[in-house]
Amino acid sequence: MPLWLISLGLKVGGFLKANWKIIAIAVAVLAAVFLINRHINHLKEVAHDAGVQEERTLWTERTRVRNEENRRLEGQFQQRLDQFGERFSQLEQARIQRETTHTNTIREIVRDNPDLQRCQVPPEVLNERNAIRRMGPAE
Repeated sequence: MPLWLISLGLKVGGFLKANWKIIAIAVAVLAAVFLINRHINHLKEVAHDAGVQEERTLWTERTRVRNEENRRLEGQFQQRLDQFGERFSQLEQARIQRETTHTNTIREIVRDNPDLQRCQVPPEVLNERNAIRRMGPAE
């Protein structure tokens, strides 16, 4: 070992022996500051984790409530769509029934009227055809 390192060690050792009470107090204060700071940080982490957990619980509850509301609205929409589908089907069946009635009337008129063999369209047939045209799509 070099001599300057040994002499430096002796000087440091002499300083430590002469001032050991001050050094011990400084080390104790530094250790206390370190431990207190560590404890404060731990308390902050615990408080932060509790806040995160509380926010997560609130978020989960809000999501659950929103999902229930969405399911309720989906049920209402599906019910309305089913009602519209039923109503459309009823209107379509009524339109088909009216169209069939008008068509049958025209066939009876054509069958019973000899003027139609000469390509003359009687006014009753025109009235029935116009009635069919006025119906248009399902009402």
